[in-house]
Amino acid sequence: MPMRMRLVFLVIERHWKKRQVTFFGKTDEPVLVTLGAKGTYLYDDNGGRIISSDKVENVVNTIGAGDTHCGGVIAGLLNGNSFAEVCKIGNNLSAQVIQQEAGSLI
Repeated sequence: MPMRMRLVFLVIERHWKKRQVTFFGKTDEPVLVTLGAKGTYLYDDNGGRIISSDKVENVVNTIGAGDTHCGGVIAGLLNGNSFAEVCKIGNNLSAQVIQQEAGSLI
């Protein structure tokens, strides 16, 4: 199930972008929603915006893309990067993993 659909269970709003605003208002923490080829939607103190990802020409297998994105975000945060920067890291890593058969970069 796409992340934007999972937000339905957390916040009662019809539009997924409005859900992020509401969720941010309740938690006062940045909200990230992966959008596949479009990148990541980030809502924080600066408002909402899409952190785009590079176009991938050869998608082989999307298994592991979300986990890889999450790992990139966590690693980036632990290294002191901003949320916009960690979205780019997650986007770049997941773009790499979907271009190979195995869901791993190792």
